[in-house]
Amino acid sequence: MFSPFNRDERDALLRRRAEALIAYEKAMTVADKSHPWSSMEQTSLERAEGHLKNAINIEQRYFQKLPRVPVACCPFDNKPLYRSFDPFGMDGLWWRSDSTPPEPIPCTHFCFVTGAVAPGDVPLSVGDFEVAAGPEVPFVIPRILELEGVIAVISQIELENGAIVYPICYFAEKRPPTPQWAASWRRRHYSYVGQLGETGWRMDNESWDFDLLPWIEAGRLRWCLSGDNTVLSQESAECCPYIDLPGRRERIIVQGDHSWPEGLTTGVAVVRRLNQTFTLK
Repeated sequence: MFSPFNRDERDALLRRRAEALIAYEKAMTVADKSHPWSSMEQTSLERAEGHLKNAINIEQRYFQKLPRVPVACCPFDNKPLYRSFDPFGMDGLWWRSDSTPPEPIPCTHFCFVTGAVAPGDVPLSVGDFEVAAGPEVPFVIPRILELEGVIAVISQIELENGAIVYPICYFAEKRPPTPQWAASWRRRHYSYVGQLGETGWRMDNESWDFDLLPWIEAGRLRWCLSGDNTVLSQESAECCPYIDLPGRRERIIVQGDHSWPEGLTTGVAVVRRLNQTFTLK
């Protein structure tokens, strides 16, 4: 039976991982300073390997124990969408761009999720890595919503430090081919395997639209009930709580205790497929 970690268990895992990585670096330093092929070098390398394996095991444990929270409700079959998420802070490994936690099986309409982060009164702070947090207010990707049958759903989750995250999940009555999708939240590029087994990637440089009302009126954007991400709101477009929120409308990068704006996306996507590079607009 799945049992997610609580705050204390999560912090203990992150602390043990950090300690293992420090021990690894110390052992590697000793190995580098030892005479080549000496017993001291061999012993230090073996210790370093043990510390690194310990850090990897702890990291795997962290991802296995991540809470699975509701982030949206499918607009086609009304099934709640659950995803792995670290609600305790952005210092968690979930926020790394290369994180690939195990996920609950979604409904057949789910495509991918993007997101935004409003820091509130507490400055954003992450672990020993860089985070592409997104803008501070919800947005949509026009190129995706212009695909046939695609609808986006906005919800919100409050972190323990008071920051608000806005998952924006994309669903389709008939999912478009994967090469037409976009990068998921925190990713800097989108990698995919096509229907014929071809591989490709796209830099995350999609055009963003923060003017949500026209998309709601066009039936391409929905939102969840306040406080319940498993149910879609039935209110009129003018009642949407995500329209015209205050906040920076550009990608925010966070590293350690520092954050800075990266600017607006250009909407020109650099694509590489079958050894050819080209752009999409």
